[in-house]
Amino acid sequence: MVEWRSELEPLAASVCLELAQAYFTDPYPGFDLDDPDWPKLRGQLAQVEVLLAAVKARL
Repeated sequence: MVEWRSELEPLAASVCLELAQAYFTDPYPGFDLDDPDWPKLRGQLAQVEVLLAAVKARL
């Protein structure tokens, strides 16, 4: 069996993992009492924009 991996996988993997962790912990009180990390959130948004542009280019 030949395994095929998209070159988009490395681009998507890190941002998906980070956003999944935020999705599962942020809605519940007590997990994060710090203020939002705006520079980190802006960086994640930029990663998502790059990923979406790469996907859009394939359509």
